[in-house]
Amino acid sequence: MLGRLADLYGRVRLYNLGFLIFTVGSLLCALSQNGEQLVIFRFLQGSGAALIITNSVAIITDAFPHKELGMGLGISMSAANLGAIAGYTLSGVMITFFSWRSIFLINVPIGIFGTIWGYLQLKEISLKPSGEKFDYAGSVLYCIGLSTMLLALTLGDPLSSRNLTILGGGLVIFIMVIFVELRQKFPTLDVRLFKIRSFAAGNLAAFINSLAFSCGPFLRSLYLQLVLGYSALKTGVLLIPMEIILFILVPISGRMADRYGSRVFSSIGLVLKMLPRYSGFRH
Repeated sequence: MLGRLADLYGRVRLYNLGFLIFTVGSLLCALSQNGEQLVIFRFLQGSGAALIITNSVAIITDAFPHKELGMGLGISMSAANLGAIAGYTLSGVMITFFSWRSIFLINVPIGIFGTIWGYLQLKEISLKPSGEKFDYAGSVLYCIGLSTMLLALTLGDPLSSRNLTILGGGLVIFIMVIFVELRQKFPTLDVRLFKIRSFAAGNLAAFINSLAFSCGPFLRSLYLQLVLGYSALKTGVLLIPMEIILFILVPISGRMADRYGSRVFSSIGLVLKMLPRYSGFRH
């Protein structure tokens, strides 16, 4: 949905708006007085982050020629992982010596700088489509369906009859999205793209990869603190090595993908990710 809005109204404009929303959301999170307020303001912060992430990739895609796109995305991922390295360590230090509010307050000066820098330095180079309208019906149904399924997986036991019913309702809504989008002249989610084999296979692989491995840092953090009893500071330090490897290898792999193609390297990466699960390690 945000990607479609960026196509219609400008990627740089929504990228800068995302930085502004993220900064305000971070400040409000730090000022939260209870859990309910924190959840609401985190929603606002997450909306800004979604605008930044979606449009940053689109801006890089516009800026780099096709033959160098892998390198451009690799550099972007390296910057993101460098931020993650700093975040893992700094968050442990800040929670240890300050309060949890500090991990939100640190975003404020960074967000102010990013907003001003983006406004002054980034220029819109993408061509806006003329005569196209935003698909409200598909976007609303998509958001409702996704939110419903996330709600079913979050509240209580995901396998309870209540949650399975909610999950089924979300799936029904997603099926409705497909039929609605097939009738739209300018759909938010163009399901016809999935007829392209490489597009469908790439998205399926990315989905499975994210489903299986994106929870890793979160679960490792819980394991180190709640099971092994490590402090937040020590946990942050122990999470650094993986991010350092990512920081080094991501731009290299992006450059190699430009030269030799991405299919082989993606497959190798997925295989290497599975190896630790069969290493026989037991605590």
